[in-house]
Amino acid sequence: LGEVFVAEDTELKRDVALKQILPRQAGNQTSRARFLLEAEITGNLEHPGVVPVYALGSGDDGCPYYAMRFIRGESLEDAIQSYHSESHWDDPAAKALQLRELLQRFVAVCHTMEYAHSRGIIHRDIKPENIM
Repeated sequence: LGEVFVAEDTELKRDVALKQILPRQAGNQTSRARFLLEAEITGNLEHPGVVPVYALGSGDDGCPYYAMRFIRGESLEDAIQSYHSESHWDDPAAKALQLRELLQRFVAVCHTMEYAHSRGIIHRDIKPENIM
């Protein structure tokens, strides 16, 4: 439904993640309503595991967007691939530590999803590449 870009918040001099509705969806009123509802729902979730929404607006073309905190770092997908691609796992303690770190990240995701579920929200696109 949307596409995420890194943008500059010129007022506060910071990078933000800017989610815009996909151009092919912009003319569809149902898609626009879903996009705006997604922004509203996300903006109302207050949890350390949920990226905060800073602003909601429309571009010069009238297409909606919302700005969120830009999260730097490695996705869970990248961390999993890194773990499985390590060719020098001659140190069992290092391998165990990295697995433990992956599992801690997974548990944090589970807590975040439980928070959302407790508020009647179901994430429909949860996957390791969407988790920072």
